[in-house]
Amino acid sequence: MRAFGWKDWSWALAALALLAAAGRLAGPDLGGLRAWIAPPSETFWMPQADYGLPRRPQVGERVKPVASLPLDGRRPVQIYRLLDAPPVGSQAVLLPAVSGQVDLFVNGAAIRESLAGPPYLSLPGARPMLFAIPPDYFRPGRNRIDLLVRDGRGRALSVPLLLGPEPRLRAVATQLNRRTATAGRGLPLLALLAAVLAGLAAFSRRASRPFLPLAAAAAAFGTRAWLATAVLDARFEMVWPWLDRLLLVLALASLATLIRSGAMPTEPWRRRVLASLCGLVGAAALAGGWNGLGLFGGLWQLELGWTYDIGAAILLALLALSAGWVALVSGARFARTHLDLSRVVRRQRAEIDAAGRALDQEMRRSAILEERQRLARDMHDGIGGHLVSLIARARSKRIGVEEFESELSEGLAELRLMVDSLDATGESLSEALTAFRGRAQPQAEAAGLTLRWRQPDSLDVEAHDPRWILNLYRLLQEAVSNAARHSSGDRLDIEIRQAGERLQIDIADNGVGLAAGRAAAGKGLANMAYRARQMGASLEIGAGPDGVGTCVRLDLPVPRKGAENPLQSSGEINPS
Repeated sequence: MRAFGWKDWSWALAALALLAAAGRLAGPDLGGLRAWIAPPSETFWMPQADYGLPRRPQVGERVKPVASLPLDGRRPVQIYRLLDAPPVGSQAVLLPAVSGQVDLFVNGAAIRESLAGPPYLSLPGARPMLFAIPPDYFRPGRNRIDLLVRDGRGRALSVPLLLGPEPRLRAVATQLNRRTATAGRGLPLLALLAAVLAGLAAFSRRASRPFLPLAAAAAAFGTRAWLATAVLDARFEMVWPWLDRLLLVLALASLATLIRSGAMPTEPWRRRVLASLCGLVGAAALAGGWNGLGLFGGLWQLELGWTYDIGAAILLALLALSAGWVALVSGARFARTHLDLSRVVRRQRAEIDAAGRALDQEMRRSAILEERQRLARDMHDGIGGHLVSLIARARSKRIGVEEFESELSEGLAELRLMVDSLDATGESLSEALTAFRGRAQPQAEAAGLTLRWRQPDSLDVEAHDPRWILNLYRLLQEAVSNAARHSSGDRLDIEIRQAGERLQIDIADNGVGLAAGRAAAGKGLANMAYRARQMGASLEIGAGPDGVGTCVRLDLPVPRKGAENPLQSSGEINPS
């Protein structure tokens, strides 16, 4: 990054030369019009009369040359020209750059405006205007043309009035109107587009920071062009000339900021393009600034104004193209990077999901394997030890046949419960309870009990913990066994309900009740209380409905996957 060198400035001067040639070639054809310019010695001005009609100078009043017109266009003035001899043929008065409301009089007779164009972009509020004068309005000898101007934006008359053949001046006025209208419609839109694209290019990447001052210059040009053609409030018209100059200063200040910032690209072709843009900005701003001062001059001001329009259009078009290209390349690079990142993220997310599923399956397999190993130890230490003890007692003939059969049945039931708890792992609690119902039904019927089982169609609980399922099975099995052995009833009701995060199970019979069977069922009740504590549940044992029989009510929390279970740290769940 460094400032411009002499080679870069040569490119800027070349751009200025091309701009001057383009303005000369594309500008209005003003050849031959200088012969019809009103001579300064014949054109004067004085304050306008209050009654809106032309007046003659009063005795002692000193009229002023037209070159000394005030810059404040809101001051009403009367400009008049004296002719020593009447012109020949159909004539017209062309006002190439007049500001405000205009009335034209020939020898005191009003002439209606025949052609008026849109405002110029480089002259403060000025526009072309044509008045066609019929031949019979002139008289032999001395003639007088009066021009009344009021409510202008800047100087009332920036370019001297022209009096000449009506066909020739009409053709020039039509050409001025067409080109001025084209510039007035296109430049504001082009400036807005260039400013937006330059702003996007400036913020697209750090290397494009020089576009930021150029965006400010484009915004200044566009605002000035819009204000030149806009219909403004009367209160705003007073400050418009100063705002117009402020916008030109802003364009030049933006250019100076760009040159002095040192934020110049190192590539030669980029530096030369930027130098050419700077030259165009400077030329257009200076042309507009010269005319913006409202200096009274010749037709060269129209040529300079057209140079301003051409320069601003070329500048804005090049700026829009270069900034649009930079923004497009940066946007494409960003989109490609974002697309690549999206693909990487999707691929990594898919890999993470696959790894998560594999890890979850592995953890489930490990948990099931661990549970099987633990249950195998329980079976070896519990059921195996129980059978060994039972065999030893049978050999020593210290056990009867009925007791031997009862204990074998208990061991077989315990073994079946362990197998059922493993089979139910991963299923819903409804399926696990349905499996237990299939075990409890034959046992209740063998004891002469009619089993009535009620549970919801679906329970929002997953049977993912074999220890929890086994402990629930053992508790239910103990309650069913006690009812089958000691109730002496003929009906057993089991009802299962879910209330939010709690599960309630009622096991009720219509037998003799708790008091009559307490001695025989004491050990079983102790086992049930122990298992309830292991599960974090509350256990209530009391009289059944209407005071008949026994009711076992179990209220326990619903187990959730991933939540800490009281059984996970309890170790052995069998009472010692």
